[in-house]
Amino acid sequence: MNTNQAKIQDQSREFVQSTIKSLYQRSEHIEKMLEKGNDSLVFQIGSHSIKYGFANEQQPQKIRTLIAYRTNNSETTFFHDNYRNYDILDKECQKIEQQLKQQKKLNQNAQKSQKKTQKTKVELNLKTLIFQNKMEIENDPKADFSKKNILFEDEIFMIEQNPEFMIRKPIKHGCFNTSEYQENYNAIINDIENLIYYILTKKMNLKQRQFNQYNIILIIPDLMNRFQLKMLVTMFLQNLNFNSLYMHQESIMACFGFCIGQACVVDIGSEKINVCCVDEGIIIPNTLIRKNYGGDDVDVVLLRQLIKKNCTSFKKKGNYKLEYRNFGDMHQIEKLKEKYCSFEFIEDSQNRIYEMHCVRNGIEELFTVQHNESMQIAPQSYFNAEIFNSLQKNTQNNYKNLNFDHYDYTSKYFDYNEDPEDNLEDVIEILQQQQYIQQLQQNTYKLKQEELLDPYLMVNLEDIISQSIANVKDSELRKKLANHIFIIGGGNSMQNMAEQLEDKLIERIAYFDPNIERVEVIDALLKKEINLCNLSWIGGTVIPRLDSMKDQWIKQNRWLGCFDNFDDDSDEEGDVSGTDLQNVNNQQKKEEKDKKDKSNEYGIKYLKEKIPFQW
Repeated sequence: MNTNQAKIQDQSREFVQSTIKSLYQRSEHIEKMLEKGNDSLVFQIGSHSIKYGFANEQQPQKIRTLIAYRTNNSETTFFHDNYRNYDILDKECQKIEQQLKQQKKLNQNAQKSQKKTQKTKVELNLKTLIFQNKMEIENDPKADFSKKNILFEDEIFMIEQNPEFMIRKPIKHGCFNTSEYQENYNAIINDIENLIYYILTKKMNLKQRQFNQYNIILIIPDLMNRFQLKMLVTMFLQNLNFNSLYMHQESIMACFGFCIGQACVVDIGSEKINVCCVDEGIIIPNTLIRKNYGGDDVDVVLLRQLIKKNCTSFKKKGNYKLEYRNFGDMHQIEKLKEKYCSFEFIEDSQNRIYEMHCVRNGIEELFTVQHNESMQIAPQSYFNAEIFNSLQKNTQNNYKNLNFDHYDYTSKYFDYNEDPEDNLEDVIEILQQQQYIQQLQQNTYKLKQEELLDPYLMVNLEDIISQSIANVKDSELRKKLANHIFIIGGGNSMQNMAEQLEDKLIERIAYFDPNIERVEVIDALLKKEINLCNLSWIGGTVIPRLDSMKDQWIKQNRWLGCFDNFDDDSDEEGDVSGTDLQNVNNQQKKEEKDKKDKSNEYGIKYLKEKIPFQW
């Protein structure tokens, strides 16, 4: 009996020891995985903000993509593009309001009951302001900035009315802001570099001499000018002296972050809407559609309706009014939209008065907003394209003058040059079903070429998504994608957005493909508690932990054409020795000499070899 007990004790002891050893090995593995992100920084440079952080962090930090410079009297003022005809916008919004009333989605008795019910104040502060607890700045408001020539973050809100400064916005619609910078690419990249340098030194506490110890993961738009990409790579690897860089597209990284292989990704940013279908890490050809509208345009619609209905007022009487071109004012309207705009009527919402803050001449001013039907009308802009089109954002630069190659998914930039032999079975199947396909095309709806290609001609969001899915060749894959639709980007941060989009698609997608019977829009926030704004950035943090990606990094020395004493692990195929090693070295020296003569060309060739998407 004692012997059996001793055996049991020994077995228990061995089991406990093996369990402890296994847990220790797992913890070591986890620590090593986390350490892989210590030397990598993830950047996503957007129109609204720059997201940044170490790859071993769970969530990014961000700052606005704005920079302010002190100007001289002789210096030309930097003008921002403005919106055009608000009268047409008012008419379109009035149509939406009538439709909502007919559908009984607006509470028509709200204004009558509002007078009888006590109003509940809901305070909404602009917490990002550095003077959030001061209604007035001590001493002279200009004194705080008298020694600064460049301003970032909260300081920009404080000097918007100061004629000594001009505010610049280097990114527009996800790409370089060439229109407002008058095609001055050097000025744009200089502003981006100043923003990145500020983040690195002031926010991430890195010293310039440490930059070459780190690698960069750059998340880029699905559609971006190749020349602009080259400038960004040069900025990081040459100007800022980072060790290496990996870049990939936002939609692919979003699928990485959500751990999904096949999806229709709907990216609603602040200034762009980008829809595409992804299959196992590749954007499916002919599915990418881009529109230069987004959350900022919803903010404009919301503010216009609030002003039109006299729902805004300043506490202190004066000549103050909310302005569309004031970044601080629009920041407050953006927060109001995110917290209280909804597609459905909210009970007792008409009794709410929101207290908000803006800045005038360096002093915080309190203003109030009365909740009304504008909170329901503005979000409908995504599904009523004429509201966005009434803004007439591109009256001076017609789409015919744009470079179609960067918007047309049928252009050479999206020609994958597939080998027919790789798809022989698919080709045979398509030929066999050609008659059925022709009949199907006759019975389905399709967007016009101008509606597809003109980035300034908005189409209802449900139609853009339906057309993107309908452009997929494989019918079974189309059905899967229709059940894996998810929204990313900060422009969709409104209540019930996923449910509203799903309802619209259920009504509309059958016109584009009658075989699709089921639609599901995945709400990432509910399923995985992931902030939709950060999904692409989170996907970027996965890259340093994947050994399969190590060959895709763009090394600094290779990019700059510096081939002396360079070591690129990605080019090693195996161990060699003796005579073979000498032959390899001689061959490498000869190749290096040839490549040095073509260093300017080699950088771009190297980029084409390394990037995981079509150049």
